[in-house]
Amino acid sequence: MTGILKVALQRNEEKIACILTAYYELNLSKEMIFRGIANDHFLWLKFLWGFTKNVVGPRAENDFFHFEHLFKDMIHFECEDKIA
Repeated sequence: MTGILKVALQRNEEKIACILTAYYELNLSKEMIFRGIANDHFLWLKFLWGFTKNVVGPRAENDFFHFEHLFKDMIHFECEDKIA
């Protein structure tokens, strides 16, 4: 289901991405979160929080973490782009 979510977000089908987020289990990656922020998919990001799917990695394993920690990395990543 994560592959379909990536395609929906690439084609700016944010509402479809929101529905997939609400009803299906997803395996999010850091890149998906970064692209969601860079492409202004803030409604989809709100759905991630609203349906408690704001984790990176599979939930079935204990390796996942909440992506709030990625904002520090995102700010650093954006600053490097503007400096270079």
